[in-house]
Amino acid sequence: MIPPRFFCRYSFRKAVRRGLLALAAWSLLTGAATALTDEGARLFEQSRKSVFQIRVVDQATGEKSTAGSGFFISTDGYVVTNYHVISDYVMKPGQYQIKSLDENGSFANLKLISFDVVHDLAVLWDEKGAGASLKLGHSQLAKGERIFSMGNPYDLGMSIIEGTFNGLMEKSMYRKILFSGSLNPGMSGGPALNRQGEVIGVNVSTMGNDVSFLVPVEFLKDLYQEAGGQAGAPQGNLEAVIEQQVLAQQDQFIESLLGSSWDHVGMGDILIPGEIAVPIKCWSKTEDKDKELMVKVRTACSSEDAIYINEQVTTADYSYWFLQHTNRGMNTFRFYNHIVEDYGSAFPFQNHEDEFFTKFQCRDDFVDIAGRRWKAALCVRQYKRFRRLFDLNLVLSTVDKFDRGLTGAFTVKGVGKEAGQRLIRKFMEEIRWQK
Repeated sequence: MIPPRFFCRYSFRKAVRRGLLALAAWSLLTGAATALTDEGARLFEQSRKSVFQIRVVDQATGEKSTAGSGFFISTDGYVVTNYHVISDYVMKPGQYQIKSLDENGSFANLKLISFDVVHDLAVLWDEKGAGASLKLGHSQLAKGERIFSMGNPYDLGMSIIEGTFNGLMEKSMYRKILFSGSLNPGMSGGPALNRQGEVIGVNVSTMGNDVSFLVPVEFLKDLYQEAGGQAGAPQGNLEAVIEQQVLAQQDQFIESLLGSSWDHVGMGDILIPGEIAVPIKCWSKTEDKDKELMVKVRTACSSEDAIYINEQVTTADYSYWFLQHTNRGMNTFRFYNHIVEDYGSAFPFQNHEDEFFTKFQCRDDFVDIAGRRWKAALCVRQYKRFRRLFDLNLVLSTVDKFDRGLTGAFTVKGVGKEAGQRLIRKFMEEIRWQK
């Protein structure tokens, strides 16, 4: 499975140890010195006055909590960064303040104007305006074109990274540009530039090993147009904005799933859902060892995209798995216990109430699916700060045969309750006999 992506903001609460930081700095600086071309140097000099560090400052101490990067897109003071860079402020605006730090060491207070939590963008405003701003271009480049990313990695100072444009992610719920370059923590929200110095995307995340991701500039243009002229407008209920944006995105995605034909995978005499949508990938593994009395075949599928709310909450992702058991001589009691154990392990392991979620409420029953008898349970919890969002977890297992069995689970996060239940029903209906 592909390792999870991590965002390129720098959290001072989770700063690396001093020795590792020094090593990262040395690697970064020496690598940049050898890899950067004269073209990169020209773009850095041309753009450096428009790019700066963005800090979220804890008002209780006056110290920075997280840091990323940002840049001016207009001379009247509009600034762009990632939503996740300033997410602490969005969730607790009374506790934090957003500031910029430019190349001369000067601070400025920034005001949040608008954000897009789905595409991880935010528009801010500096009342002092900007002496220089970057021009917005487009993301329709040819694969292999050189592009350049700017930002402040590890709070070490403004840097530029040279890499290549490798098109839009083909399997992604939220469109991203694949950038073959090394984004590092602290570079989130910085601009990615073409050779003419125009913004083609915004730094957002990385998987390491020169595999990084950018938000296409077209989403930024939409958000900027929406935010234009609102520099003096009140902020309103920021959590309600998050809830509405997530709900709209998920309702649209679920409707597309409900109206589409699903791919299937055969497990014994039953067909189960496979890669049911573009952003979902599946893996499979068979455990069949000599002299073992049971064979297990596991299929696991999950979306590779999610929506970041804050450090504690990531939502709007989907996952499901099935585990087939085939008895090769195990007594009925032991075989049944294996199935019961796997069924129990599929229930939500974090079933406690906290700041963000209620406890899961579960309801179980016996149902008939694809001509087999199953035990099924549906567990639901609600988001405390986004009351229209829910997580749903379906667990099911056959109970009618003891020479073979099938256990599975389907987890849906950050959806409307009714839409989530419709998707659960669709999922169960897609379990069928092999023809």
